[in-house]
Amino acid sequence: MDPLANMADIVEPTPVSFWLTLHPLWYLLVLLVLASAGLALWWWRQRRQYRAAQQQAIQELALMTQAHQVIELNALLKRVARHYHPSSQAWGKTTADWCAWLQSIHPAPIPLEPILSASYSPQGVTQKDFEQMRAWAQQWLKQALPARRPHA
Repeated sequence: MDPLANMADIVEPTPVSFWLTLHPLWYLLVLLVLASAGLALWWWRQRRQYRAAQQQAIQELALMTQAHQVIELNALLKRVARHYHPSSQAWGKTTADWCAWLQSIHPAPIPLEPILSASYSPQGVTQKDFEQMRAWAQQWLKQALPARRPHA
């Protein structure tokens, strides 16, 4: 009898799982990457949500084309001021104080005369004055508002 005929094939062990061979620091690295991605997504959504009021105001401002919309323009600025500067209470001030507050936030020259006379004049303001006010309001909306939420 041939002794080699009684031999059996070698049984290979089952392969070790890939996840079991990873060093624990790899788990930590994966967790850190996932946490960073989640934090970045959260920050991006918060920033987008915060800037939505500004974008909406700019879109509404673009729709205002008639001189009789001066009061609506003022209301739009007050609404945005209430959203971005809630502690200032500027929207409840007199017209002169309101204009001074707007000037303190963004020092570009405000067309004051049309704003001050718009509420009391029966004919309103001229189209030229309104366009000047609208251009200033657009500049104020784009440049004077904070880019991110202030820390409370």
